[in-house]
Amino acid sequence: MNLQELKKQLLADKQKLAVMAVLMVLGLLLWGRLMLKSVPRTAVAEPDNKIAQTTPDNPDRPSAPATRLPVVKIRDFGRVDRDLFAFNPNYYPTLAGSESDGSEGKSSVDPTDEQKQTQDRQAEVLSAARDLKLQTTLLGTRNRAMINGELLEEGQTIQGFELREVESRRVTLVKDDITIVLEM
Repeated sequence: MNLQELKKQLLADKQKLAVMAVLMVLGLLLWGRLMLKSVPRTAVAEPDNKIAQTTPDNPDRPSAPATRLPVVKIRDFGRVDRDLFAFNPNYYPTLAGSESDGSEGKSSVDPTDEQKQTQDRQAEVLSAARDLKLQTTLLGTRNRAMINGELLEEGQTIQGFELREVESRRVTLVKDDITIVLEM
């Protein structure tokens, strides 16, 4: 493409030519402003005490010397030999009465003892639930409930009870696989 064709294309649409000229002038003004103004200094991690601050009304005249910020030293822990994201079951204790892998064989527990333990556990949970008082419920994008003066979201716990569901004027709490419903 030669210069004659380029000139013909530029002059064919006057509106495009005007927009292009305005953009070129604006670009030249911004570039000139950048060149004429002082170039900003680079940031340093530890400022030198000899560098003086400038006052807002006169940027050329320095004011009192800058105060030195405290230096924070970070201890190097060295190389970590284990995978931090790998699951290690040794760090988690097994719960009493949890499912076993079947290698120990069947236990000979009397069913009446299991029922008594379950009833005792339910009585314990019910007595603990009597101390809880539902004061209000807040329904929205994140449902909340105020129990004993504490504002909780679903999934949070209070006195060992997990708040599972918040409804209008009632909540569902779970402790030791026992479900409790508190109402106002």
